[in-house]
Amino acid sequence: MSSVLIPFIATNIATFTSTITASITATNTTASITATNTTASITATNTTASITATNTTASITATNTTASITATNTTASITATNTTASITATNTTASITATNTTASITATNTTASITATNTTASITATNTTASITATNTTVSITATNTTATTTCTFT
Repeated sequence: MSSVLIPFIATNIATFTSTITASITATNTTASITATNTTASITATNTTASITATNTTASITATNTTASITATNTTASITATNTTASITATNTTASITATNTTASITATNTTASITATNTTASITATNTTASITATNTTVSITATNTTATTTCTFT
């Protein structure tokens, strides 16, 4: 019985669509992510994602890394208060595809730093709303040998 059931699940799980709510709350927290020679793929369909960071340090370092985020019919909300966010990308490809998606970023008393070296960043947005509200916020972006492509389509 299990020899029949397991292949059935494995075959159909890839086409399974569900509604997911994901919530991350970080308070007085240090979060560090280091990716080296890594492929990371995030696919969100009919999903609500909420990230709240208060008095938090977040650091992401990506080296020789491919990161892909695909969001369809998705709401993403990021709220940062008294927070330091640092992203360092070296020899990295980052791709974000958003379709029928709402993205909201609210930053208060927040420092955001992005350093990109030999990096390709691509953002494709279709029927997408992006909202960014920054209060007492410092944003620093340093790009070296970097290509950024943004495509927005609204129908």
